[in-house]
Amino acid sequence: MSATTFDPSQYTRSPILTMASGITLCGALVDACPDDAPAGVKKASKKLAKVADGARAAWSARKQKLAKVSDASAQLLDQEADWSWSALRMRLQAYALLPVDRYPLAPRAGELVVLLFGDEGLDFLKSAYPEQSASMASVLDRIDGEKLAKEIEGLAGKEFVAQVRHVQPRYDAMVKAMLQRDETTGENLLDQVRAMQGAIVMYATKVAATADEDDLDSIEVVRAALRAIDNHRVALGRRAGAKGAAAAEDGAAPAGEAKPVG
Repeated sequence: MSATTFDPSQYTRSPILTMASGITLCGALVDACPDDAPAGVKKASKKLAKVADGARAAWSARKQKLAKVSDASAQLLDQEADWSWSALRMRLQAYALLPVDRYPLAPRAGELVVLLFGDEGLDFLKSAYPEQSASMASVLDRIDGEKLAKEIEGLAGKEFVAQVRHVQPRYDAMVKAMLQRDETTGENLLDQVRAMQGAIVMYATKVAATADEDDLDSIEVVRAALRAIDNHRVALGRRAGAKGAAAAEDGAAPAGEAKPVG
């Protein structure tokens, strides 16, 4: 394209965006909006800024949610739950080993082990988070439903029953947060990206419409206002080229193609 020609159609295509690049691009376009732009352009610029602010807020909220339920924190809580339930069971098992003539409740401790954990023992602690949460909750429900809490506390110790109760609501919250993260956050952020794409196209179209083929200065003003879009596309092209070259060298799948599993 020469310096004297201008093709507005190139700005009617939605740019390829991530959350980060979309927010950055929107900000650059808003900052470059001409001070003397027509009312329609300024209105579109305000809409662009608003959409970017919404995307930034959604992205921040997602980061906070992920920080609260990071994989590392989930593993630590899962480990705490495993140890807590193992400790309670071992306390009852240990009591069941005491001599009956001196500790007549020893057989009852053994009965409680079977009653609460059955033949499977602690196998439920190896299950996925949702299944483990449900299994732990069912044992607690049985303890409360059959009014076994005081009896177990007397045999195993109040601290051990209190600890499994302490773990349960936190474990439930962790599982729910992980499920919500997996089911909703991805879709929500995709909506934000699409909103930015639409706002960018609308803004760019209005800016491009102010170019006058017979007025070179107006064309230069439009190019300056939309240069961020041009630079964004150039950067994407360079990254795609670099990835393609790297894939060719190491046998990896080119960008945009999935590598076979296994």
